[in-house]
Formats: sequence, C-alpha cells, structure tokens
Amino acid sequence: MAAGISSASAEPTASRSVSAEAGWIRVVNSNSGKCLAVPGGNAYPGAVVVQWTCNGGASQSWYTSGSAWSTLKYDNVHCLAIGGASTANGAKAILWPCNGGGEQLWYVGGATTSPIYNWNSDKALAIGGASKAEGAAAIQWTPNGGSEQKWWFYN
Repeated sequence: MAAGISSASAEPTASRSVSAEAGWIRVVNSNSGKCLAVPGGNAYPGAVVVQWTCNGGASQSWYTSGSAWSTLKYDNVHCLAIGGASTANGAKAILWPCNGGGEQLWYVGGATTSPIYNWNSDKALAIGGASKAEGAAAIQWTPNGGSEQKWWFYN
C-alpha cells in the first residue's frame, strides 16, 4: 500500500478533493491548459502519455468510475499507468493493459484544479519541468503543490 494511505479507509491522508464524476472525461493540466493525450491515438502497451492542445478528439478521452480511487481507462484495453510500477520521481505515465494494479489506480480530484495521485507511489501526476510544450510527457513526481501537478476535469 502506498505511503500516506490508511488501510482502514483507503483514502489519502492529506486533504484532497472529491472524485471526478463517473464517465468519459477530459483531463486538463492547470499549468499548460493542455489535455492529457495519447499521441495520434495510437494505443499500445508502453505508449507514453503526453499533453496536447485540447481538440475534443478521442485521443484525449479518459473513462473514470467516479470512485475516489479509479483507473483512468483510455479504451476497453488500456489504462493510464506508471511504467514498471515505478515509485521513482520522473517515471513516465504510459498506457498498459488494464489489470487493476496499484500503478493503474489514481485518486482523481474533482470540482476545481487538484492533483491526481498514484496509489502505488503516492506521487502526483505531473508534466515534467512544468513544460507548456506540445507533446511534453506526463510523469509522476513528489507532490509539491505546483500547477504542473494540478488538473481539472470536464465531460
């Protein structure tokens, strides 16, 4: 179980927002205003997830169950994951066949901008170096409150 998580409640110990509503959502980085995306919509195991100008396309759609800890499904096969179940800062967010592992479980915040935390590492989903560049990779990093680690969600 990830650091900072109580086994009794399976909730993060830090104060965090309520979960996003169930359904297909867009995940937008607060720092860049760009959407979490799969380049060219090419879904395969190990595909690196990036930020891209929001365009309403299927490559930017993610499904969440709406529960506090949820997978972010890209399609019926692939989920957002941290490669190799790494707990290291800078490990890339990738697509991987959905298997329910901790590296695929995310605490998805709601109402306003909030971090997205990985169950396995208890690190925040971020855009490396607070980049605003098209195609910058999504990574995990120790939570620091930076806008590159904050996201908002919309249907």
